Amino acid sequence: MRHSSVPSTIGRYEVLGQLGSGAAGLVFRARDPLIRRQVAIKVLRASRSMTEAQVRVVQERFFREAQTAGGLDHPNIVKIYDLGKDDSGELYIVMECIEGTSLDRLMERDRPQVGPLLGVLEQVASALDAAHARGIVHRDVKPANILLTEAGFVKITDFGIARITSSQLTLDSTELGTPRYMSPEQVEGKELDGRADLFSLGVIAYQLLTGEVPFQGDSAVTLAYQVVHGVPRRPSQVAPELPPAVDLVLERMLHKDPARRYPSGAAFLTDLRAVLQPQPREVAAEAGSPPARLPRRRPGRAALLLAGGLVLLGLAALLLAFRDRPASHPPAASSSSPKVSPEPAPSEPPVTKTETGTGATPAPARTSPRPAPRSALALVKLTHWTREGTLTLLVDGAPVLKQSFTKGAAPFRTHTWTATVPAGRHRVSARVVGGKGKVFDAEPVTATFLPEVTRELRLRLGSDLSLR
Repeated sequence: MRHSSVPSTIGRYEVLGQLGSGAAGLVFRARDPLIRRQVAIKVLRASRSMTEAQVRVVQERFFREAQTAGGLDHPNIVKIYDLGKDDSGELYIVMECIEGTSLDRLMERDRPQVGPLLGVLEQVASALDAAHARGIVHRDVKPANILLTEAGFVKITDFGIARITSSQLTLDSTELGTPRYMSPEQVEGKELDGRADLFSLGVIAYQLLTGEVPFQGDSAVTLAYQVVHGVPRRPSQVAPELPPAVDLVLERMLHKDPARRYPSGAAFLTDLRAVLQPQPREVAAEAGSPPARLPRRRPGRAALLLAGGLVLLGLAALLLAFRDRPASHPPAASSSSPKVSPEPAPSEPPVTKTETGTGATPAPARTSPRPAPRSALALVKLTHWTREGTLTLLVDGAPVLKQSFTKGAAPFRTHTWTATVPAGRHRVSARVVGGKGKVFDAEPVTATFLPEVTRELRLRLGSDLSLR
């Protein structure tokens, strides 16, 4: 089948027109004459440099992977109906035809509001979690593969296609695209699991919230380096209207180490929704202000008269009690009887006499022991290039760690220290003084430290302090 023109048929399917093209092949709108429904057919391109033996291996893998992806049944995943090979030997996949617009085109128009944004991300996360539960990794989660209908319903396409095309079906590296949404382990060619898709979902969330992608580069090589080694700007720096707490959520989602990421898309969306749409009580606690109270109602006139009458009755009863009480006088003290100090009133602290009996000193008051202040741990990692210097870690302006360091023979050196910090929410900053007196001040961050959780503080000399 020639790609220069639209074929009339593909297999038994009647081609109605071309929907698009990509690195993996062409996509056509077609009609199934047996069931009388419209479908989308993706015809996969094979590399011209492949031998016949390689083509057979790729075709076997293609059918195996496509059958696995075709077993997915989720409302947010485009269904695979059929697969086959046309008369010219090219492989094709028949899929559900979706009337919608890809997310990348929608983002070109405007940044979505928080409500619709979370709805899109929740549907994508639900689909990914369902696929990962069956051991299927998408490998190419990006806005172009996320379709939205006019009703706001999400459909993820090309499940399993990335694994098929990454075998030997497409060998031309210029057609593979840039790793803008790839995870670090995928860029490095390592074994993948569902956490690679979650990293891609984190990149999409970052872009939806800020309008920028977290990793940028002028070429595929520099972009790949940034994905593997770069630290993106905090989302609240790119978009100041975002709450600082969103930085921690996306920072975890985009962690270089897959084990440090969220275990599922649902867990990620739970935290993201909590920081973007907090409840009123949580908002008050975050701002450090007391919860709002209902305004006090002014007492009515009848209530005031009733209260005044009760007070007068109480005073009258008290006067009657004093009038009917018999008078009592204390016995006169003789010169021979010892002088006894009167007992203190119950509300006063007890007193002890001095040896001369002329004075008394209060006994120490009994107070309940104060609870010991709780502390937490911070793992501090400093990466630097300077020959020698001193790092000072400050919590709320007070130093909690001061360490001297040297570089050694390597271009870069990383030191790790453990610091004890008070439990609670604090403002953390760091200052590095080099051997020649040059000062590097990291921009402060606000973090919550818990006794049972060790927070990781990373500082790359010349960059901002970051939390893990």
